[in-house]
Amino acid sequence: MKWNEESKDDKKNSMTIDVLLDLVDRDIPGSRYKEIASLFLDSMENWPTCDQVEISSFIKELKGYFGTPLSIESISAKKFNGRNAWQLEAGSLLIEMIKLSDKYHNESDFDKITNGIFEHYKITFTDT
Repeated sequence: MKWNEESKDDKKNSMTIDVLLDLVDRDIPGSRYKEIASLFLDSMENWPTCDQVEISSFIKELKGYFGTPLSIESISAKKFNGRNAWQLEAGSLLIEMIKLSDKYHNESDFDKITNGIFEHYKITFTDT
């Protein structure tokens, strides 16, 4: 599995959508991280941009659409305009993800949640 280093200004690691899909599939059933990451992956699947490879690109689009910081409030503020059904569906999945993370890990900050997902899978499946 390859993790891709982002710019020096952004010390976070990112991964491809396919790698995260594979890691989540291999995680144990009932894992809280798997449940949260699955909602994140489902939101990517509903997002209307085709052929995305990098998760960081998806997150950039989310923040461009819903605003920063990405939160339940910023997602909920977007209303149906006749053309944004896919974005709102993805947003509803992200709201579920944030609520679940808050319940399980007492964390509702989107960036911290996604970093937690990446770190969990990086540590759990290193060198596999």
